[in-house]
Amino acid sequence: FCQMMRRPPRSTQSRSSAASDVYKRQELPEEKTALKGWGDWAGPNIVNKPVDPEVEKRLKELRIEGLKKKRKDGQLDNVIVNESRNKYVTKYLVQDLPHQYQNTQQYDFMNSRPLGPEWNTLNEFTNMTKPKVSTKAVSYTHLR
Repeated sequence: FCQMMRRPPRSTQSRSSAASDVYKRQELPEEKTALKGWGDWAGPNIVNKPVDPEVEKRLKELRIEGLKKKRKDGQLDNVIVNESRNKYVTKYLVQDLPHQYQNTQQYDFMNSRPLGPEWNTLNEFTNMTKPKVSTKAVSYTHLR
């Protein structure tokens, strides 16, 4: 079994052909191993210009100033106004103007008045805070 698996010795002819193959490979021009397009995405012979750090800093400051002008809190120091809409608060906001008011200024004026007893008389306070509909307490008796 071992004799069958053993390779026969190579002839001198096969050695010479292997050596000639090596010489043929060396004579061929070298192929590029990199893929086309790698390393020159902007085009051939493009050189990146060095950017002056002072100019880059000034451009960044101008961009920031432009963004600040668009915001509500751009002119206010040490203030950040959250301009995003809170979806949990929207259910408490008034969608339509109530019928007794002609414009939003009237509605805002009426809601900006303080309701507490510190700012109003006792009668005014009770009139402003009492419910519109009043129900009387009733006692029920069960008949058997």
